[in-house]
Amino acid sequence: MRQLNSYKNFLTGVLLFLSYIVSGQLVTAPDTILKNLKEPIKLTYYSYGNTYPWGYSTGHNYSGSEEWAEKYYIKGKAKIKGVISHHFGTVTGLTYPAEFNVYNVGDNRRPSTKITHKIIRYGDIDLSGKAMVTYFDTVATVPDSFFVSFNLFDYYHRPFTDTIGLYYGIDGSRPAADLINFGRNCIRKHFHGPPVWKDFYSQNNTPVATHFAIYPIVEFSGIHTNINEYVGYSGITMRPIFPNPAKTSFSILYNLDFVSSISYSITSLTGQILKNEIMGMQNVGSNEIKISNLNIASGTYIFTLQSNKGALAQIFIVE
Repeated sequence: MRQLNSYKNFLTGVLLFLSYIVSGQLVTAPDTILKNLKEPIKLTYYSYGNTYPWGYSTGHNYSGSEEWAEKYYIKGKAKIKGVISHHFGTVTGLTYPAEFNVYNVGDNRRPSTKITHKIIRYGDIDLSGKAMVTYFDTVATVPDSFFVSFNLFDYYHRPFTDTIGLYYGIDGSRPAADLINFGRNCIRKHFHGPPVWKDFYSQNNTPVATHFAIYPIVEFSGIHTNINEYVGYSGITMRPIFPNPAKTSFSILYNLDFVSSISYSITSLTGQILKNEIMGMQNVGSNEIKISNLNIASGTYIFTLQSNKGALAQIFIVE
């Protein structure tokens, strides 16, 4: 029942498309999903074992780690509406609270001020590893960069044996060139005082070059004013898929601010990869991908465009 409700909430969210008028025509613009992990990528986690020390590097563990945050970059301002996340583990304290958050980036390049959140129960977390969608209580407007996080709260003083955690990409899924980006992902342990965030790679004895499997659902401001305005992220911009809904084919226009290897994937809402193709190196400027002979069943899917610096994804429908 929990998975069914999660799936229904996902469909409700992705079908609440934003409509706007361009040149007298009604155009549909879906929310955008930002991903630091490349597709396809194997998700994993590290276990300390069943004795002391016990637990997981991104979940319940002996040291009282409570919260894990991933940093994202955008062009201009955007509205953060929710997150997609992947989880593992077991749960015994069904009613204990967990939380998803959005933070500003502080001067120390780590999470600072919380700007929106959503509290859920442990028992409502999908632990199957499939995509779980959570919408915030209020939409957060953020400029340039921000963090999204998963918080288990203080379990350090509670006598139960939950092992809930957050998946991440395999070691090396974060490019070596990005390792100088201090605070790309951070961890916060239980502490009786102001929050203390540490860089996951360099300050937590977890030198794993990875990104956390938590992705913000974003609405870019200004998209309703002109069809030539792109959805942008870290040097890669993308127009809405056309046509959407699609039947047997569709096109996607995108622009690059840098020379990059480009790939794309089409996945189902449950994460099944239906199509994945490496396009090779693409030059600066405008580019186009045309998908034809789209031999997939009617339904809702995710199209992900991947560059060397990150990814953009859009929801689209096949009739």
